[in-house]
Amino acid sequence: MKGLQNVRAYVRGRGIIHTDVGVENGRISLLGQENGAQLAPLLSLPSDALVLPGFVDEHIHGAAGADAMDATPKAIETISMAVAEEGTTSFVATTMTQSRERISAALNNIRLCMERGTSGARLLGAHLE
Repeated sequence: MKGLQNVRAYVRGRGIIHTDVGVENGRISLLGQENGAQLAPLLSLPSDALVLPGFVDEHIHGAAGADAMDATPKAIETISMAVAEEGTTSFVATTMTQSRERISAALNNIRLCMERGTSGARLLGAHLE
């Protein structure tokens, strides 16, 4: 199993503690030394780093020059990759007040991108503004 050894991590109900964090299939599967598990180093972190759960952005219009109203898979992918670099694991693409045609195009694109999946943060749905 891959993971991080002896890191400062926020653990719900316990606060910030020193612990090992094991990862399997992209998800945390171990906290602490369970059953003497050996962790292959996932990456090296500075000693003052803090490991936190991923964030969910439930209202985002865009990022990195792309907007959900652009109504293109490339725009959603750009948003997905940009927010993932900042610790966001999933997001809800938000439309803005526009014509019915533009909002429909954006919603159709969001549906398509949800079906295809994204490379960065996961697209959870649409938020109509």
